[in-house]
Amino acid sequence: MLTEAQDLIWRRLRHWRMKTEAVGDLTVGQDYIFLPEDFIDPRDFWLTGFYQHRLQKGDERLTWARYSYGLNEERTKDIPFWYYISGDKARFDNVPDQAYHYLFAYYGRPEALSTANQSNWLTQTAPRLLRTACMLVAVEFEKESGQGQFDRTYWQEQFQGQLQDFQIMSDNADAPRDQYPVFA
Repeated sequence: MLTEAQDLIWRRLRHWRMKTEAVGDLTVGQDYIFLPEDFIDPRDFWLTGFYQHRLQKGDERLTWARYSYGLNEERTKDIPFWYYISGDKARFDNVPDQAYHYLFAYYGRPEALSTANQSNWLTQTAPRLLRTACMLVAVEFEKESGQGQFDRTYWQEQFQGQLQDFQIMSDNADAPRDQYPVFA
């Protein structure tokens, strides 16, 4: 049940502590990269270095519409500008013509709690959120008769409230601050 409770949280929460990055080089002639194993949701995708720019995220149809083909019916090679998520890959509008360096920012799944890993930032900063998720999963698992529906409604409300509070705290902590000029 702990695994299901954690999954319930990770599918809904986008906390600043879940932000992570992957860096690497695109492979010449390959129109995708594999997503990191802990990937939940994309944040930003940049080519870095001399060709620095932000790749736009689209869906597959928008990205497919940007495909271009040469006389031999093969996709032409160029610098990527768009990407979409498909299965375990981020796919590009253009097939890279060189090994562009990239930074892929995303929300990652924290290490799961287990007998070997009994604590993480969630247990330390939001233990009630974890407990309400566990109780919600447990009530569903038990399928109690009589009071079961009341319990499910109660724990669903408690979980939603904790999740919302924790998300608001994260959003506030992660919000840009006003920039004041520094006078010399």
